[in-house]
Amino acid sequence: MAAVLLAAALLAQNNVNILRLKRETAELFLERNKGRAEGCVVSWPPQANAEGEYPLGYQGQTHEDLTQPNPAYFQHVEWLAKRARRWGSGYGGAGNGGGELQLAPLCPEAKERPWAEADLAFFGRYLGRRFAKVKGIRWVKNGPRALDDGLAEFETIRR
Repeated sequence: MAAVLLAAALLAQNNVNILRLKRETAELFLERNKGRAEGCVVSWPPQANAEGEYPLGYQGQTHEDLTQPNPAYFQHVEWLAKRARRWGSGYGGAGNGGGELQLAPLCPEAKERPWAEADLAFFGRYLGRRFAKVKGIRWVKNGPRALDDGLAEFETIRR
């Protein structure tokens, strides 16, 4: 019941980062939003997802190195993408091929960090490779350019 109340409260907000919700609440959120959700991956300071995993770091520890992404965190992102597709197609959704997560690699405050261009490009390529065949994610290119260019290298795989 608490998850239902929380999800109802979240539905009233427009700025819910789906990556921060526990799976049960995320499932309910996606169901009610027909598989549509938004989020950003790396915030500053770094924030863990509801499972306690950081995008950069391992086992509850975090760091600033974009070249060392946390696989457990991104498994959760993939799970969310699959759930979004489920709720967007065949389960009372739009029926247009599935739902979609609209994700930005960096949150607005993280873009202000002085990341090295090579590290940004690496992170973009990592996301592109990691999610090239995962349906249900649309990456929002919100800069910096090196990150967007790294991500763009793998966009053609998805088509």
